[in-house]
Amino acid sequence: MDYHIYNNVYAGILKSASVFRTDNQPKQIEYHFDSQLEKMVLQYHLTDVAGDGPDSQKIIRMVEWMTQHCFHNGNYDNHIEPCAEKLLEFSFDQGIENGINCLSLSISLTECLLGLGLRARAMTMMPMSPYDSDNHVVCEAYAKDLGKWIMVDPTYGGYVTDEQGTILNLMEMRTLLSNRQKIVYSKNYNYNGQPVDPEWLTAYYAKDLFFLQCSQIQGYHTSNQAGNERLTFAPVGLDAQAFSQTHLDFVLECSGKEPAEIEALRQRIQKRISETVILYQHPDTLYQEQK
Repeated sequence: MDYHIYNNVYAGILKSASVFRTDNQPKQIEYHFDSQLEKMVLQYHLTDVAGDGPDSQKIIRMVEWMTQHCFHNGNYDNHIEPCAEKLLEFSFDQGIENGINCLSLSISLTECLLGLGLRARAMTMMPMSPYDSDNHVVCEAYAKDLGKWIMVDPTYGGYVTDEQGTILNLMEMRTLLSNRQKIVYSKNYNYNGQPVDPEWLTAYYAKDLFFLQCSQIQGYHTSNQAGNERLTFAPVGLDAQAFSQTHLDFVLECSGKEPAEIEALRQRIQKRISETVILYQHPDTLYQEQK
């Protein structure tokens, strides 16, 4: 991905879409520290992995640990139940053949952090174009020592700061990128153990920061939970339901599958889209101080 596309196009798209929809009443995200997560904390010795010290350091150690033990595989087909217990059973130290995608990595990291008593959520980053076949998912966690939410990316094993060294959340990243200001990657940023081109990554993040989504309930196996509303943080003018429908049509058109298989997929995914409750929220509600 050309860095100049970010500098000349994606930054401008973000800059021109800085007013957000507020159609619905503010809805607080619920963080469930479910007892089922205790088994995973014990099995993977997560208290030792996180170590002592402030929350921010525990969060950073956890994202680095996740990336060291689980490969990313963009072709993973989501056939494992979307919960850390099952995803780690499949992927942990099992090589790239059992790698999982950014969504599954972020669900896993989120549930691990919740198991440690840290507020965390899986955040979906979306592009402007419904004809873009790629998006990204990361984790945000609350660090009491910093008094703020921070973004950690389990696909790349690190976090992002401004030039002064302040660890950023997604909206802070979006604001800096929209103003063509520099963001800085932590020293351990990597992709499956290989270096990452920071200019490529900056363009990639900028592309996928047009709007954000997350589930209203964060906890054990809650990503597909019935009634778990989809909080959407979208610029004015974006219809997330119409976006999903157009994107579905595009993906199926490009799939190369047989017509009967396409129709079966369309009906299954269309049902899920129509049943998803989308609530438009202002991004400020994401970053209210946690007591």
